Amino acid sequence: MDTPLVSIVVVTYNSAKYVLETLESAKKQTYSNIELIISDDCSKDDTVSICDKWLAKNCSSFCRTQLITSKQNTGIGKNCNRGLFASTGEWIKLIAGDDVLIETCIEDLVEAAKEHKEFYIFHSLCRRFRDLITDRNELPQSKYIPTPLFRNNDVTQKQQYESLMISCPIAACTVMINAQILKNLGGYEEKVKLCEDWPTWIKLSQAGYKFFFVGRTTVKYRVHSESVYSGSMKDSVFPMFYMTDKKVYKLYIKSIAPFSIRFYWSYMFIYKDIMVALGMTKRNCFNRFLDKIFNKIGYILKKRIEKRIARGRLVSTPFKAMN
Repeated sequence: MDTPLVSIVVVTYNSAKYVLETLESAKKQTYSNIELIISDDCSKDDTVSICDKWLAKNCSSFCRTQLITSKQNTGIGKNCNRGLFASTGEWIKLIAGDDVLIETCIEDLVEAAKEHKEFYIFHSLCRRFRDLITDRNELPQSKYIPTPLFRNNDVTQKQQYESLMISCPIAACTVMINAQILKNLGGYEEKVKLCEDWPTWIKLSQAGYKFFFVGRTTVKYRVHSESVYSGSMKDSVFPMFYMTDKKVYKLYIKSIAPFSIRFYWSYMFIYKDIMVALGMTKRNCFNRFLDKIFNKIGYILKKRIEKRIARGRLVSTPFKAMN
């Protein structure tokens, strides 16, 4: 039976509160040929000791295990790459130390990879939970992640490439990638400390790779106040994480995007920058009303661009198509 080795890489940073759930979910996988690598980015809590003790008791459940630590906090991309380049599997499945793999996650993704051998990147649906992963805490299914275009495997690679310029359209926690192609491209992007996934998807798409959607739920994603994105919300009318989006745009999108996309991003950043400069980000009624109006205009601009992409009418920088 064709059972390629899959490397589950658990990336952690101050994950002591939830990491045991993540590790147990890796142990409970219905797929058996798995190596488990934990890569920690200089946690200040008990994450490393918790993982070390758990591995000592459960290492026999995997083909191979490894715990990687860092003496300093280096950012998400570098932490992912330490796990990637230590892995020996044909496929790599990253999971944050606060999320949970559904028991059939690896089996479902590997089956898709066997059936669609021309693809090297697979993604799927996820269930979202607020803090505790219980039925009572489950959030509504997202209509936008993955975006409609990335749920349609009949779209062209060019359409995927163009769509990546206006949003991060897939949930990183659901992605499984052929490890060798990612290693050949230098691994996950590291220039933006708090965002490795979106720049990496852009890089993979530029290199000619197309994403395949597996229409199943494979991961339980946890939304909590300590997470990178949710923590940026707090009392603001919009996530301060937009500053990270701005870095991604300047480094990876601006030079390759057509005018319509550059105009969209300029508008989105300028209105938020002005509100920040005027101290109008606190979540009161007036500021929320203004943000709703500005954001609605941005939504209209984005939808027009998406329609042009769907019709194949967006003029963009040439990319390397796969044979």
